[in-house]
Amino acid sequence: MGKMSLYLVSYDVVEGDSFDYEPFFASLKSMSGEKILQSAWVIPAENGSQDTIYNRIQPLVNFHDRILVIEIVGAATWDKLLIEGERFRLLLRKYSRDYQNFPS
Repeated sequence: MGKMSLYLVSYDVVEGDSFDYEPFFASLKSMSGEKILQSAWVIPAENGSQDTIYNRIQPLVNFHDRILVIEIVGAATWDKLLIEGERFRLLLRKYSRDYQNFPS
């Protein structure tokens, strides 16, 4: 396994959509994803995996929905995440390429 990174997956779904998103959420979970905001997850994966993550989840959303997959490489500040702040800090330290710059 290569060097790991942490990826942010953010999405917008069409309001009032009756599309079944359970396969989408199951796919995020199967990639060790953790939900951090209402429409945002973090996923640890090998460096350069943004296209792989996108290609895996894109077919599981509706045509009009939006998806962003981006590697977290710099400093971060947060408040009121859906996971404990310390858990998010540990993920950043473990998987971010710039982990040494995240305060303890």
